[in-house]
Amino acid sequence: MHEVLSQTRLSTGETLDIIVVEAPDREHAGTVLHLLSHKGELRQWQFEEDFAGHAAGLRSRYYLGFLEGRPVANISVWETGITGNLGHVYTVAPERRKGICKAVMAAQMDDFRQRGGQLLVLGTGFDSPAYHIYRSFGFAGMLPRSGSMSYLREPAFYERFFADAPVTCTPLEWRDLGTVCALMACPGGDWLRNQRARAFGPNCYEAAFLEDLRASLQGERQARVARTESGSVVGYAVLGPDPAWKGNTWLLDAFVHPAFQASLNPLLTGFEWPRGPVHTYLEAGSSRVTALQEYGFSEAGRLTDVLCRDDEPVDAILLTRS
Repeated sequence: MHEVLSQTRLSTGETLDIIVVEAPDREHAGTVLHLLSHKGELRQWQFEEDFAGHAAGLRSRYYLGFLEGRPVANISVWETGITGNLGHVYTVAPERRKGICKAVMAAQMDDFRQRGGQLLVLGTGFDSPAYHIYRSFGFAGMLPRSGSMSYLREPAFYERFFADAPVTCTPLEWRDLGTVCALMACPGGDWLRNQRARAFGPNCYEAAFLEDLRASLQGERQARVARTESGSVVGYAVLGPDPAWKGNTWLLDAFVHPAFQASLNPLLTGFEWPRGPVHTYLEAGSSRVTALQEYGFSEAGRLTDVLCRDDEPVDAILLTRS
């Protein structure tokens, strides 16, 4: 399906037509895929899955700008409930510096708010031109000097989103994109969130989510979420071969919101554990250390002062399970 959103008069006097395409949409699939054909292989896989109708439960929206019927700009938003990820803000080179990006961005943000959206997450270069465009629309860096940014419609969003509720643990699905990224962006909890993706502190996890999901669909990794009845993902765990070693060593990454630490055990119970040793890394003092020790992990080593949290050095602990 698609919907006409607005028309905008540019500084050049040209009229920009802005529409939103929600995948799958046969009429505009070719337009989007051609416009974003410069994106990498992982993203091309995502776009193709969107327009093939395989991304069940995920709302995939592509905001397009047209000049005289020619597609010249795109902004993509993937939504899970009231959360979403924004990316692929692109204007074709000959049409830049006309205000097209800001016009499409304004239409997209208005549409997101009108439909009840509360949180948007994105990743860009810190202090880049794009970074400052996003700031002008209400986005803020999750950390000092970070290109991971978020737009919060209400300051109390995280408190409500992670309110106490019953939890069910299931394999990772497409519909979890927005809520996994909301979990990884939350300000509280452990600093070392995912060793495989090098995710430290609040971050934009979108690309790593896509890698985890594709690998799980191909049988190369296992990925699981702890999800509340309202759809909030409060725990995320990935188990697969450790890329740091060529052998039979496996790597477990598990991050759980501080208010839902009890969900870690059922989250792990659903894995098919390999015969080889499993490693997991946590920061010293993490509440997950005890829970993992109860699940059969034991401390195998400590890396002194390898992490930095709030400008303070922190040890990392290596736990193993045979």
